[in-house]
Amino acid sequence: MIDPSCDPKGEPYMAYMKRRWGGDGWVTGLKESGAPDGVLFGDWKTWPHTFLAHRLLTHTLDKYGCNKQHLLKEILFQRLYERGENISDPEILLKAATEAKVEEGAKEAINGPESDALGKKTAVEDYVAKSDLGISSVPTFVLPGNVRMSGAQPTSVFKKIIDALANGESLV
Repeated sequence: MIDPSCDPKGEPYMAYMKRRWGGDGWVTGLKESGAPDGVLFGDWKTWPHTFLAHRLLTHTLDKYGCNKQHLLKEILFQRLYERGENISDPEILLKAATEAKVEEGAKEAINGPESDALGKKTAVEDYVAKSDLGISSVPTFVLPGNVRMSGAQPTSVFKKIIDALANGESLV
């Protein structure tokens, strides 16, 4: 989860940014990096509490596999950043599940208690990502050689990495 201390219903974008970082200046680089790939962050209105979304994503991976989970994640990003929807809202999550055609069991996954098996699994996976894998920001990419790359990166950076790996070069 991005920030478990966020209001469970999400928070207005600018209010959260000011409270957490004093403003949203850091987003400028994110928007610049995303623009060439069509990711504009054009209607980002809410900083979401993402526990319920993570529950749904965990459920989707378990029930439908990684391709459907990836599709659902893309839909959630679109709804949050480009459509101005609050993905902390269970109704928005259900609509996203329907759009991704992963609605079977979605309502139970979203509305289950934090203490149930799915809630515990989601919390453990978040903990492992943050502690064992050393992930402290979103996005973080764990590359061969246990190299971590954090933050939005231009496509050219990924191309260089893929080319280096294809040529047998070490990233360390």
